[in-house]
Amino acid sequence: MDYFALFRDQTFWSGFFANLLSTIAGIILAIPVGFAIDRRIQGIEHESQLARERQHQRRMTNTILGAVVQELRKNLSLLKNIKDKLPRETVHDNLILSSWGTASKIALESIQDYMLVRNIEEVYAGLHSISRALNAQFEMQYSVVVALDNYDELRGGLVSDTEVE
Repeated sequence: MDYFALFRDQTFWSGFFANLLSTIAGIILAIPVGFAIDRRIQGIEHESQLARERQHQRRMTNTILGAVVQELRKNLSLLKNIKDKLPRETVHDNLILSSWGTASKIALESIQDYMLVRNIEEVYAGLHSISRALNAQFEMQYSVVVALDNYDELRGGLVSDTEVE
């Protein structure tokens, strides 16, 4: 039996070289095309991820600003009531100041408008100041300060500092 007869066969070599050349051409062409397809898919995935992040940022911003606006509306209503009551009587109302305190750290990441965040901070600083003055007048009403001769003068100064416009 002649084992080398296969190697002397001309059809074997022509088929072998044809398959070898097509394999080499396939490798040479397929690898760059595969890398190009992979880069394109990664680019599409990256763009999709960025779009999801932007949508999440918008949702977070809308949620935070919605809560802040709702809280400020309630506080505006309370401030109107306080404005009517304060000169004549002790105010027992408390301002609601929880939304911004809870959301401010998240807001700094999600709200891109610096001036908006700064303005909200200023509004809440003013509300905190009013809240402290209201607490002080409430504590004065139920403490030994009421017995002082100049109680009305002390309370009057506190009330004038707390005036709501």
